[in-house]
Amino acid sequence: MCKNWFYSGSSALDMYDGRYLAATEGVLVVSMNYRVSTLGFAYTGTDDAPGNMGLTDQLLALQWLQDNIAAFGGDPAKVTIFGESAGGVSAAFHLMSPESRDVFDRAILQSGTATLPGLIFSADDMYGSTKALAGSLGCPTEQGPAAMMACLREQDAENIVASYPPTYPVIDGSFIPENPAKALNDGEFKHTDILLGSNTNEGMMFFILFGLPGYIVGSENSIDRNQFVQNINTMASALGLNELALEAIAFQYTDWLRPDDDDMYRDALDTIFTDQSFVCPNFGTARAHTRVGTTAYMYEFAHRSSLSPYPDWAGVLHTDEIQFVFGQPLNATLGYTTEEADLSRRMMRSWANFAKTGNPNNNGEAAWNSYTESSRGYVMLDTDAPRMVTGQKAKECALWDTYVPALLSRAETAEPEQCQAVVESGSVATFWGQSLAVALFMNVIKDIISFITTIFVVL
Repeated sequence: MCKNWFYSGSSALDMYDGRYLAATEGVLVVSMNYRVSTLGFAYTGTDDAPGNMGLTDQLLALQWLQDNIAAFGGDPAKVTIFGESAGGVSAAFHLMSPESRDVFDRAILQSGTATLPGLIFSADDMYGSTKALAGSLGCPTEQGPAAMMACLREQDAENIVASYPPTYPVIDGSFIPENPAKALNDGEFKHTDILLGSNTNEGMMFFILFGLPGYIVGSENSIDRNQFVQNINTMASALGLNELALEAIAFQYTDWLRPDDDDMYRDALDTIFTDQSFVCPNFGTARAHTRVGTTAYMYEFAHRSSLSPYPDWAGVLHTDEIQFVFGQPLNATLGYTTEEADLSRRMMRSWANFAKTGNPNNNGEAAWNSYTESSRGYVMLDTDAPRMVTGQKAKECALWDTYVPALLSRAETAEPEQCQAVVESGSVATFWGQSLAVALFMNVIKDIISFITTIFVVL
């Protein structure tokens, strides 16, 4: 059963222990919790459930910091919000919300942007989802929002969180005034510096956790050409893509020097997921910020932890950078390598420097250049020396941002009967069924995915 993308997590988890970051870099590190799942994102358009409550919980915490952080030695004018996964998406929504823009300075988005596909819904859609969820719990749905929400408040919280369909952030006209993609295009966001990026193999963790065939730890670890195309076909149907788009995606991501290599197809599906859901939204967000005269710094985290419990073929997964941002490799009892401790120190220094100055470079160094449209540059973060990579993913992102939408406008989508046949075809269809990006934050195992927004405050 599908769960909500803002489903689990807690700022009390060990992975968010800010002691090393605070002590090493001389900053205050503040974490927050907020309402999740339907408890935080049910929507009726009334005071009973205005929607986006989880995000306004975060806003309340930011407002509290403005009023009180000076008492802890912090500067309320130098508050940088950062988060990973849905925490990154949350930080991006605060960049766009008129209600949030004055309560922080800069933002760091780790593996999550406001334009991550499929994670923002219209008011009508979200009201429909809330009604369907209420109906699944036996609550009245045709007696008005007040009666429906009164019934939901009598339900067990665990049953509410476990029920389907899930609820999401909603374009409510106030906290989120308009579609994030349009807001980026129109420059309707806080004009401030950002740091953002993602990990090399973002998709692998979700494939493994969902038990996607070909991604079973200790068993299957490759897929053939037919499985590759089937997976893309299911994704294309769920996203409303047509046959032309499917063929374009399969062609783009096939290494034609190795057309019979099953490992290549396994890795290519991960690259599709990573590009569509993370890399290309990152580039679009960075481009929008530079066009309004602010600075964006991009990264790819490319180090596979020596303590990773996953097989080598899984690569550098979603959430893998968190331990380095929070300084866990500095804990000698955990068994990280010396090189990993050095990487963690560099990353903590870069994150803290960005919070303090808007520039992640150390002591006047220029190893990390800001993003420009001509260079499309980002820094590689691993145990080697920091180095810039330029000109990457231009063709892939043009495919997702321009070519696929053009194909959709020129040809009919698949017939409903064909879509239904695909959706009923098995576990792969179940995985992709809500769309590639929506599924990314569903069915997550508790405490695996980071759904926390964290705050730097400069002393």
